[in-house]
Amino acid sequence: MRQALKDLDASYRARAIPAGSARYWSWLFADRESRAPLLGVYALQAEWTALMDPANEASAARSKLFWWQEEMRRLSAGAPIHPIGVYLKSLPRAAEVDFAPLEQSVAAAADEVNGAPLERAADLTPHAHSLRAIPLVVASRLAGGDFDEPALSQCVQALAVADPLGGDDGFLPVR
Repeated sequence: MRQALKDLDASYRARAIPAGSARYWSWLFADRESRAPLLGVYALQAEWTALMDPANEASAARSKLFWWQEEMRRLSAGAPIHPIGVYLKSLPRAAEVDFAPLEQSVAAAADEVNGAPLERAADLTPHAHSLRAIPLVVASRLAGGDFDEPALSQCVQALAVADPLGGDDGFLPVR
């Protein structure tokens, strides 16, 4: 597992788990089997979050997010080309994990870039599920173990909804 951590480029690692952030602390205190999957998923989320920044040109962000959707399809097919996708695919349990739900996560990022309004709590939960909970479920499955699926879903859903409300770790607050 330690070798896989070295394979992710330092620049992606720095964006994935910025020192002092909630993501950093969650990664640091995670068990050994969870660290590499968390790092990879946090790296994906950092890339997508950077594209959702309102300071970015929306058409360029949309194009890049379309590319990321294609990359998630390649990852699902076992042939990623981006260093983060290659890193995730190299993890020991990657062959057992369905990466296809990550396409929904990228679609949620694209919705946000396209100005999808999140004005009511009823809008926040499904958006947070797609953008933040799905990647956490993928990380959990990459870490392995037997899961109580309803409990896992409930846990990551709560974390996903709270994440944009906190805004202390590099994720942009929901607009």
